[in-house]
Amino acid sequence: EIVSKKQVFDLPPQKLIVTEYQQAKVVCQCGNIELGRYPVDVTQPTQYGHNVKALCVLLSVQYQMPQEKISLLFNDLYQSPINTSTINHYLNTAYAKLEPLEIEIKNQLLNEKVVHFDETGIRVEGKTKWLHTACNEKYTYLFVNEKRGFEALNSEQSLIKAFGNNAVHDCWSSYFKFDSQHIICNAHILRELTALSEQGSNWANQFHTFLLDCYYENIS
Repeated sequence: EIVSKKQVFDLPPQKLIVTEYQQAKVVCQCGNIELGRYPVDVTQPTQYGHNVKALCVLLSVQYQMPQEKISLLFNDLYQSPINTSTINHYLNTAYAKLEPLEIEIKNQLLNEKVVHFDETGIRVEGKTKWLHTACNEKYTYLFVNEKRGFEALNSEQSLIKAFGNNAVHDCWSSYFKFDSQHIICNAHILRELTALSEQGSNWANQFHTFLLDCYYENIS
């Protein structure tokens, strides 16, 4: 008689699955030698498969893991430390294949009525650079530049220089040098009003309350 049960959920042992392809040779009655063909994506005597490549790209891009740590992870889980140059090759391949999608996202954003623009500092190879964003609820486009201001926003990678509709951004002066219809982000307005309120500005405190009341009335 079973009087109780307890369950333990754990990970199964991790290992790579190896699929071997063999090329056969046959001799036709006419004397010609015919060779079987490998799948078009099997080009090396040994190589990693699509799932390994996809995981490397996912860990690097989505989860922002350094390539050295990805290599260590594969060594710990699968006893197969992928070389960092191999990981970098997978990233370059994925980038090239996704180029048409990037172009489509950029075109979609340029035709949107409202797009949000922002920039934030990030560390790249031990140096501070700037991650620039153009996005709405459907699409997000990012690019990295060594500069934060007008030079970056006017670069080939940037979208705001070609955007003529409603651009939502903060009070960074470089944004106002472009011909978009400018809208100041409410979060940044509230931040500025908070700073003024802390300095004793009564009108800033009242306006801060007014904006929040409008917001909560609109969503209620």
